[in-house]
Amino acid sequence: MKSLFVAGVVLGVMLALSVARTYPWVHHPRQISRTTVLYNGGRVEDFMIRYPVDLIVGAGTAEMGLRAKGFPAGVELPGGIADESLLVEHFKLRDDQGDVIGLAARHSSVIEGEAAIAWTLTIPSRGTMYLVGAAEPGQMQSELAAAGRIDGQTWRGAIALNMGFERARSGGIAGGSHEFANLTGMYVENWSISGVSQAGDVRALIKLHTVAENDE
Repeated sequence: MKSLFVAGVVLGVMLALSVARTYPWVHHPRQISRTTVLYNGGRVEDFMIRYPVDLIVGAGTAEMGLRAKGFPAGVELPGGIADESLLVEHFKLRDDQGDVIGLAARHSSVIEGEAAIAWTLTIPSRGTMYLVGAAEPGQMQSELAAAGRIDGQTWRGAIALNMGFERARSGGIAGGSHEFANLTGMYVENWSISGVSQAGDVRALIKLHTVAENDE
């Protein structure tokens, strides 16, 4: 019940933001777009998430790694999907200056040996951007082990981790709504890991670097 309640609250907030934009009597103050325009007509925009400070709710299956532990405590995946290799995380989303500007959802899975990641970045008054990519679920644990992290012990250090199969990119931009409609391009998901607690809680800064152009 607790898992369904928390998930319902988060989904309800996202739905409320989406619906509110369609009513003329609701005017969200437009968030400043910190976008850099490229010479070829493309656009670059960076986002960040402070983990776990910005984590709203998260849950996953054990094979998805350290972050699969339910947050808040006791949150679990619904029974119908708990048999899949799945990790669901919802965050506050920040711009490159650290100001909270919206919500982000990150869903990752491994089905029949294929790893996949889907990001949804929702910014009131601007719209929603969709990102799709792939990353090896065990990548973070492997890097931490190589850096000397031992299960059950506190670890501190500095690891820069590109979450993707290619060093140059993590995935692609699959369009979106409103301001982000018809966008195509690529994104890079970087994790700057600074520590892991004795209980296995990761501390990191997530940066999403997007390079897009209008496909019209």
